[in-house]
This record gives sequence, C-alpha cells and structure tokens, in this order.
Amino acid sequence: MVTKIDREKAKSAGYTDEQIDEYENLANQFSPTVMAKQQEPETQKLRSALQGTTFKFADEAEAYLRSVGGENYDTALKDIRAKLRDYEKSRPVESGLIEAGASIPVSVAMSYLTGGGSTAATSQSLFPTLAKVAGVGAVQGALTGAGGAEGDGYSRLVGGTVGAGTGAFLAPTTYLGMKGLGNVVLDPMIDFTRRKLGDRGAKIVETEVQRIQQQTGLEPDEIVSKIASGEILAENPNILGIVRAYASGGGDASRTIRDALTRRPTELRNKTVEQISNELSGGAEPNVLKKFSQSEIERTKARNALYTKAYDEGGVITEEMLNSLTDAMQRSPTSYELIAKLSQAQLKTKPFFTIDAAGEVTFIRPPTIRDMEIARRGLKADINRKYQSGEGDIAKELQPFEETLRGLIDKSAPAVGKARTQAASDKLTTNSFDAGKKAFAKSPDQVQVEFEELVSKNPEAVSAYRAGIMAQLRNKMSMGGRTSMMANLESIEAKEGQILRIIYPQDKVDDILKLAKVASQSQKASNKVLAGSDTAETLMESKKIGMDISPQEVASVFSGDAFTTLRVASKFVQKNAPNLSPEQKQQVARILVSEDPALVSNALRDQSGMAILQQRLQTIGNRLARTSGGLLTSPATTGLQNYLTR
Repeated sequence: MVTKIDREKAKSAGYTDEQIDEYENLANQFSPTVMAKQQEPETQKLRSALQGTTFKFADEAEAYLRSVGGENYDTALKDIRAKLRDYEKSRPVESGLIEAGASIPVSVAMSYLTGGGSTAATSQSLFPTLAKVAGVGAVQGALTGAGGAEGDGYSRLVGGTVGAGTGAFLAPTTYLGMKGLGNVVLDPMIDFTRRKLGDRGAKIVETEVQRIQQQTGLEPDEIVSKIASGEILAENPNILGIVRAYASGGGDASRTIRDALTRRPTELRNKTVEQISNELSGGAEPNVLKKFSQSEIERTKARNALYTKAYDEGGVITEEMLNSLTDAMQRSPTSYELIAKLSQAQLKTKPFFTIDAAGEVTFIRPPTIRDMEIARRGLKADINRKYQSGEGDIAKELQPFEETLRGLIDKSAPAVGKARTQAASDKLTTNSFDAGKKAFAKSPDQVQVEFEELVSKNPEAVSAYRAGIMAQLRNKMSMGGRTSMMANLESIEAKEGQILRIIYPQDKVDDILKLAKVASQSQKASNKVLAGSDTAETLMESKKIGMDISPQEVASVFSGDAFTTLRVASKFVQKNAPNLSPEQKQQVARILVSEDPALVSNALRDQSGMAILQQRLQTIGNRLARTSGGLLTSPATTGLQNYLTR
C-alpha cells in the first residue's frame, strides 16, 4: 500500500513540496508491503541445484561468466553468495533438498568407482569395497569442502581437508549401515517367505550348492562355462575340503564322489594323450615306435625302387667323370677300403679300379653308373669318418671333390640324383625321430633350436621329430610319473610343458593345454580328496554341510568383523539351514560331479519369482548403500564447515 499526503492541506499548514515528498518516501519505505518484500528474498532454486551438481563451484563459475561480460568478479561473487545465503536462511529445507537432489546423479555416477551394483558380500570383497567407498567419499568431501570454502587458498585447503575426512568416515559408515540393514532384516524376511511358500527340501539342497559355489570364488556363469569345457565342480581347488567331507561321510554321496574322482583322472589323462598322439604322430595307432618302424620299411622299399629304376636307365660314363674320381682317390686313398666293402655288399664283386701304394689308379673294367655311385658313397663315408674322428680339416678339403663327382653323376643320370635326394630326406626323417625320442633329456632351448632347424628343412622331418617326442611321452606315461605328467605338460615352468609349447601345432596348443590342465586338476583333486585320513579341515567342513555359512564368514567373525557377525547370527537364529538328510547329500554330490552344464546351472540359479525379486532388491539395495554415503557427504561437510566457522 502506497502512502499519499493531501498536498493542499499540508501546504496550508506550512509544509513545502520538498518536505511533503520526503515524508511520503519515508512512509512508503516502512510500509508493511515494502517491509514484506524486503524480508522475502528471491528464490535461488537453479543456483542451489547447480551448487549440488558442481560440488559448490557453480557460484564461482557464474561470477566468472559475469566478469567476462564486464562486471567485477569479486562483486558478482559476493552478490551470488549473498543471495544463496539469504535463500538458505529463509527456506532451509527447500534449498537443502534441491541441492541434495541435484547431487544424486553425481553420487550415483561416482558409486560405479566402488563396484557399482555388485551384490558380493563375502569378507574377501567387503574390505576392498569399503576402501573404495571411503576413497570416493573422501574425494566427494574434499571437492565439496574446497568448493564451499570462502576465502583464500588456505581456506580452501582447510575446507578440502575437513571435507575429505568427513567423506572418508561417513561414506563407509553409511555403506555398512545400509548393508547391515539389508542382510539382517530384508534378506532373512525374503528367505523365510521363500521357504514357507516353496519346496523346503529342494531349497535346502539349492542353498548348500550355492554355499559351495560361493566358496569357489566364481560366479555361476563361470562355473557353468568350466563344466562345459570338461571340468566338474568337485575338482575346483577352492572347495576340496568340502568335497572331502562329502567323500568321507559314507553313504551314496560318498560313493558318488569317490567313483567320479577315481574314474576321471585316468579318463582325462588318456584323452589328453590320445589327442596329443593324434597331432604328433598322425593317427590312432597308439604304438608310435611300431608305426614309425612300419613307415621306415615302406620308405626303404620306395627308395630302393627309385635306385633300381635309375640304375636300369643308366648313364654315360664320361672321361671327366673318371678323371674326377681318380683325383679324389689320390687325395683320399683310405676311402678305397669303404668302396670295396660297398661294392662287395651290393654287387658281390670288387671295385672296377685299383689303387696302389703310390696312389696310382688303374681301371680294370668299364664302370657303370651304379659303380660310380658306389665309389662316390665310399668317398662320402670316408669324409664323414674323418669328421667324426677329429680330422675335420682334412674332411673339409676333400668335400669339394665329392661334390664335383656327385654333380657329374647327376648330370649323366638325373634319376640317380633324384633317388639320392630321397635317400637324404629319409635319413633326415630317421634321425629326426631319434632326436625327438631324446628331447626330454635336453633343455627346452636346445629343443627349440633343433625344431626350428627342422621346420626350415623338411615337413616330414618335423613330423618325425614330433613322433619321436610322442614315443618318449608314451614311455613316460607307462612309468610311475604318469600321474604328474599332466601337471608338467600344462605348466609353463616344467620342462615338459615348455617343450610341448615349442613343438605342438601353434593353432592347437591352447586347446591341448586346457585339456591337460583339466586332467591335472582332476588328478590333484583325486589325490586331495581320496588320499590319507580325515584332517581338521575335513571335520570342520563336515559340520558345516547344509549350513548357509561360508568359511570366509567364520574367519571374519573371529577377526572381529561386526558386519559379518550380524549376518551369521541371523542365520543361526532363524535356523534356515539344518543338516542335510542322506538323500539331500546325494543330490548335492550328484551336482558336484555332474558334467552336464544345464543341470549345474539350474542348481546354481533359483529362477523362482521370489528369488528374482530378492536378487533385484539386493542389487538396488547395494546401489543405495554405495550411493548414500556420497549423498550424505555433501550436506555433512557443509554443516561441519558452518559449525567450525561460526
């Protein structure tokens, strides 16, 4: 309401216009309408929301933008902060809710840094999660504290430090409180409902299987994938104590476990060896030595046929060829002895020439191509003998003369050269097989050098080398070390494993290593579960069969973990998991040794409506638990700063 004065009466009373105007202004300034407007500051909803999404740095950002337009930065910042303070004082609830609500997307986004919506609740995952939650809370608090501080850099440092401490304490505390509430109240309520509405017997078995699954440290999908690749749940190294408890408990469950763990190691070992044999020795014949010997006979027949054909075709004996032989004999007279023996063995006659003490060569009959090839072989044998006896320098001097004679023979009779090439290849194959049989006595580095050299020479030699290794591997498998051989083959540190990785076809080596690993794991499980007497671990696991309480939870309780203690206490109070009957133990045992991925998958996953609801509620609850700390950090930091600076 605006005050108006009757100017005529005022003037008649002696007041001037200036006095009348001054009075009207003063009256209007203190009128109820104006006073109400002055007491009610304008709302700052947008600014409050931006403060929440930017850790209280929005006021400075706005001041900077206004300074770009020409306004003084400090003046603009004071104006913005004054309006925000007035709004917070006049409407504290509204401003607080707007700022907190605007910070929700930021808190949710930062919760992904702590593991998102994972519902893992074991003690192994709890402490790393708490550390992440505390770290993220400290970052949020530090940013909020620094952004909310007014003043110089020191003030911001103090504010950031206060905020970091607040967030580091409040975030994990809130997370534990939310998780504890869900585990102690919500989960037991849903479990109780599921048991009342569902099949109690089936649920007990399912609970036990899921307890065992948690002990593996694997998700259900990972377990199903491993079973599809040939493993069974009972051979998981993390639950062998549980499996041993079942195996030592007697009854059908014990027989089921023992039968599987007795049968599988041998089956998997044989399967692995058979697969290696198919790749290394190229066939189903298990006796590699027998197979190679048969192939040697076939190669010899084929080689002899080539030589016979070549000798029948014959060739022209040139003067140059005879001169080359004479020159070689005069330089290597000791080779005549070997030539004479070869001629006698093949032709039942003496050589076609003689050589006297002075080195004079005399031809006593016209030679054939076969005679010339026998002479060349004798010369070559003498050169090899000199290499082996330590006369390598002499052998090197004679080598060019043997090569010259060989070239002249091949030129005159190409079929002989072809037969000789095949003979050299056959010899390399035989030597490679022999070298392969000795591979495990060599270092992996030496095997690699040998193998790479054969790869560059001849595919048949590579196959022979692999077959030789397979022959030796079969020999080892027939001895006492067969139970440890799979572990050696799959290990990258063992000699056998390194050699297998070198010589096995590289496009298939991963598959055979996986198979060897499954076989090795099966043998280790069999040794652990079936051998020896009951241990303290076995007795402890026997007592826990049918109880939905994991060893990690027990360990956490004894270490003073309050969060886990509450969860374990709730399970005891509700008696949700009594001991299993013999029939129920047998059902669990069948799942433990099952090779059917679908069967195990169904046991690991409860697809009922209540179970799905529980899983979703757990996911939502875990998300809220991870986010709530961040949401509370901002107002708590602001409140603490206000308290410390008032």
